[in-house]
Amino acid sequence: MPNDAAAKASLQRAQKALDTAKPATPAIPAEYVRQMQSGAALDKQQRYADAVKAYNAALKALPNDAKASNALGFSQHMADGIKLFTTRKFPDAAKEFEAALGVSPDDATAKALLKRAKDGK
Repeated sequence: MPNDAAAKASLQRAQKALDTAKPATPAIPAEYVRQMQSGAALDKQQRYADAVKAYNAALKALPNDAKASNALGFSQHMADGIKLFTTRKFPDAAKEFEAALGVSPDDATAKALLKRAKDGK
């Protein structure tokens, strides 16, 4: 006959382990990681339209991800702002660069382009 005290102690230890166990962290898809790294590299090269594609692919791999959504927003505003700037639509370009700075307030390129757009140069 099993020792009831030992069985009870084992059961309590097992229950305590279950109660304190952390839920498993879902695995981050490798495609998400690859696309986020690609997008970041493209942002550094100021290839914002290409970065938009990478961040969209990252969101496809990991939908509703806040980090990818923010990065996508920044790159989209920068791409749109540059397109408007090159067509001399300076007030609209300035709005896009301001929106980009809303996502990434310390971005030096967005600050410089905002200044140029406001100056109309």
